[in-house]
Amino acid sequence: MADKRNDTVPMISTEALSVGYGGIPLIRDIALSAGKGEIITLIGPNGSGKTTILRTIARQLSALAGTIYIEDKEMKTLSGSDIARKMAVVLTERIRPDLMTA
Repeated sequence: MADKRNDTVPMISTEALSVGYGGIPLIRDIALSAGKGEIITLIGPNGSGKTTILRTIARQLSALAGTIYIEDKEMKTLSGSDIARKMAVVLTERIRPDLMTA
């Protein structure tokens, strides 16, 4: 029998999240929540912070403030392998082939 509690717990959510570079916030107080199988679209002009939000959630950038949760657990308390079991990220930035070996 499926756990009904997990159907109501967001897979990923943020609370009072602030993102930016060099300690300078670009966007403050971000609150988002996505359930299992739900799709969220970030829409805005170039340079508005969409990729910065995603990179912060993916731990490529440090959050300046606030909390990111995966299934109601603070992301900072989870190991990299725990996070990898729950989340995958594919960004559209091109990979430089000169950094790859075969």
